[in-house]
Amino acid sequence: MEIWEHDIISDLEGSIARTVLYSIYECPMSLGRRKVCDILRGSVSPYVFSMNLHTLETYGMLGSFRRSQIYGLIDRLTDFGLVERTDGARPVLKVTEEGERYMSGGQVPHFLKEVLGVDGYKPSSESEEVLNKLLKIRSDLAEKEGVRPYRIFSNRTLLEIVRRRPNDHDELSEVYGLGQTRIETFGDDILNALKA
Repeated sequence: MEIWEHDIISDLEGSIARTVLYSIYECPMSLGRRKVCDILRGSVSPYVFSMNLHTLETYGMLGSFRRSQIYGLIDRLTDFGLVERTDGARPVLKVTEEGERYMSGGQVPHFLKEVLGVDGYKPSSESEEVLNKLLKIRSDLAEKEGVRPYRIFSNRTLLEIVRRRPNDHDELSEVYGLGQTRIETFGDDILNALKA
């Protein structure tokens, strides 16, 4: 992978993380994960409209994301201290001070560095070989399915597969962007590429 490709992925990841953080931050009331997800996905639910949440800047900005993907983003932002989740029967989300610093252009969150590498993606030769195999498989599968490669799985998912090196379908299910359907459809191809 070329450095410019890493920069594009890193910029995209940062934009998505900031969008999620800003959605929580800009909301006039404290909301839980589900309602924040509704805002980001552009829900037309009566609650969203009755509370004027459809007027927020982040309304619908992640409309192409699945609910599970947005939940995963919120959970990772929480894990790394950028978002706080209250205890209780109806937990709500709050952006932490570190999250506010990141929204204002601070350093890339730790989990993004973990997924993409520190200060530029510089894979080992073995990792680069695996990544190239996965890129080829993704391209072949996309051609076979008649879709664009990112519809098979994203660059972020590819990089996380290379980093995690899953050994079976259960471990694949822990990779961002790989739901049960994708694992059933493409899981064996991915695992074979990792073993070859």
